[in-house]
Amino acid sequence: MSASGSNLLLRVFFNTPNPYLRGGPATHLPLLKSALERYVKLEAFHHGRAADNETTLRKCVRTAANLAAVESKILRRRPDVIHVNSAFDARSVLRDAPLALLVGRHSIPLLLKVHGSFSEIVRPTRPVVEFAKRILIRNISILCVLSAAEKAEFEYFLPELKGRVCVVKNVISGTFLKAERCESDDPVILFASRFLKEKGPFHLLEAASSIVERIPNARFVFLGDGPAAPAFDAEIHNRRVSSFVQRLPSVSRHEITSWYTRSWVFVFPTLFPEGMPMVLAEAMATGTPIVTTRTRFALSYMTEYENCVYCERQDPYSIARQVITVLTDAALRHRMSQANRSLALQFQEDNVAREFVRLYEQLGAARLRSRWPH
Repeated sequence: MSASGSNLLLRVFFNTPNPYLRGGPATHLPLLKSALERYVKLEAFHHGRAADNETTLRKCVRTAANLAAVESKILRRRPDVIHVNSAFDARSVLRDAPLALLVGRHSIPLLLKVHGSFSEIVRPTRPVVEFAKRILIRNISILCVLSAAEKAEFEYFLPELKGRVCVVKNVISGTFLKAERCESDDPVILFASRFLKEKGPFHLLEAASSIVERIPNARFVFLGDGPAAPAFDAEIHNRRVSSFVQRLPSVSRHEITSWYTRSWVFVFPTLFPEGMPMVLAEAMATGTPIVTTRTRFALSYMTEYENCVYCERQDPYSIARQVITVLTDAALRHRMSQANRSLALQFQEDNVAREFVRLYEQLGAARLRSRWPH
């Protein structure tokens, strides 16, 4: 049954990433797919990266093969809507434009959901990317983004998209929503992410000694791996902070949930604009107090001193000051924990799935009207 109660199920083509890829989409999109299957006839198709280390030549060959397979499937199965999960960066735009052109040729509504965008691509950019971007924009029925801030940016720089940009959510796993909080005896400051310098782990590490000077029993746990991990481990050694700082490169979902629930504060001083960083969402779902930079997601959903405390980008002093504020104020931590738990309920599987189904129904109805005008 559809979200509106109709027994006429829409047929939706939906692509999910390879589950072995790194990053949030490989973890939350299968949850959305599973929830959507209760409301629509969902059929998977291949599009996007097959592997993190795929060569450019291999990408081109595979993309061409995937396009041929999608067209064959369209002709056989006649979907009502095609839902593409992607990003809005140069590589994604160049890859998605041919698919959008193909879908447009068959007059099928295209919903493009982007898990992140780069401002330099939203603005005017290199001619070849700009050409692909224009093809993509002309053939999109709805562009789904993850925050009101991102929606405003798209509509400002690409005014032809006005009326076609919609804010949606990623699903947060019930594992995090159901977790019981139990703060550790000594303060634990947690960071979790793929290890890129732009995610801010080095700035938090630089702030660690100042925090320990004020709160001697504080401990720092960094979860994750990535290109910057070896340099980060070397920095722990060079700063001689291994007595109160540790990095764990790989943890299970149960273990990361346990770290969230034990931590006194989750710190995410990212330099990226971040549409909906899943580590921040997971911390929110477990009721963990948060210190973060002003990401698109945080500015769209979180209220300062209710859900989070903001720190400045690339500023270890600001990070230290705000972490100390949270660690020394039990009432603030309790208030943030309760507020974050409540906020996270919006991101439950069924709630998110119903929002997408309503969009599918709108697209399906618009397609029928265009075929059978009064």
